[in-house]
This record gives sequence, structure tokens and C-alpha cells, in this order.
Amino acid sequence: MNRNQRRAFYRKTANLSRDQLVAAARDYLRDFEEFELTEVEREIERKMLAARHADRPLFHGGLRGRQIGDKLLPGSLTGENPHGFRDAEFRRRFVYCTPKPEEAKWFAQRSDGVVYQVQPDGEVWFDTRVVRTAWLFLGSELVKKEARKFGPRYGDQFLAVYANTGAVICRSATVLEVLHV
Repeated sequence: MNRNQRRAFYRKTANLSRDQLVAAARDYLRDFEEFELTEVEREIERKMLAARHADRPLFHGGLRGRQIGDKLLPGSLTGENPHGFRDAEFRRRFVYCTPKPEEAKWFAQRSDGVVYQVQPDGEVWFDTRVVRTAWLFLGSELVKKEARKFGPRYGDQFLAVYANTGAVICRSATVLEVLHV
């Protein structure tokens, strides 16, 4: 996403509340999901990964039938798309995990599934939408006002909070516990 695209977003969303800004960012970013992250976006992702509490449990809302120790694999390998996402090809390349069990429950309910506590196998990243939403927020008037109010470290603090609430992606994950919805 380039500077002109961000500026267009900021013009459209200048007077929105935080909740409205989140919804607007999600809608706006649909057009940019499959593009690789820019170097600036990668730097934001690096900061978010450094701020992420790796010992915090992660959850996945998915199809029933998995047992403790089972591997969760991306839909591109299993042929599954239980949520019926329109952008399935993009989303099906990874296993999505969230630190928020209520978010995993929402996804589980969409597929008549269950919530699993999981451990990613190997490296994790942030979904491009999470990184780009953080970047859009950092440049928004709303966050700039808050930064003026709370001080120059506000942007880093915002990234740290966002990093510990946003979904991460991985190539596969192991089921640690089955939590029924």
C-alpha cells in the first residue's frame, strides 16, 4: 500500500470514531490483502512480533474432530474452506491463531466447529491485514491526537497492545486442548 492510497483512506475517515475506523480499515484493506508487505510494513510487523507475548496461549476456531496432538494444516493442503470465505485462496495458505478465545469461538460457530488451544509449529507472522490496519491507525488523526496527548512513545505502545490482540498466521499448528463451544 503506497502513500497515496493511505492518504485517500485518511481523507475518507478523518472524522470517524475508533470503532468506525476499524470497520473502515477492514473494508479498505480488502483490495490489498494479497499484495506482499512493503519494507515499511515489514518493519511494523517486526516491531509487532518483538512486542508479542510469545508465551500467551493461542486459539483456533475450526472444524470438529481434532484431538490433542493433531496437526492443523492450511486449507490449501486439506482442501477445506469451512467458513466459505470469498478470498479463500489467500486465507487458505495459513493456519490462523488468535490470543482471543472469543474470536476463535466466533469462527468455530461459523463452521459448527470447536475452539482449540494451539501451539504454532515454527515461525509465526501477522496477517497482512493486521499489519496494514496497524499502519493505517498509526497515521490516522485519531492516533496522532492520542500521541500528542500521551507522549511520543504512544505509537510503540499502540503497536504492543495491537500485537497482543491481533491474529497470527503459521504454516501449521498442534492442538494442545479441545475447548467446546
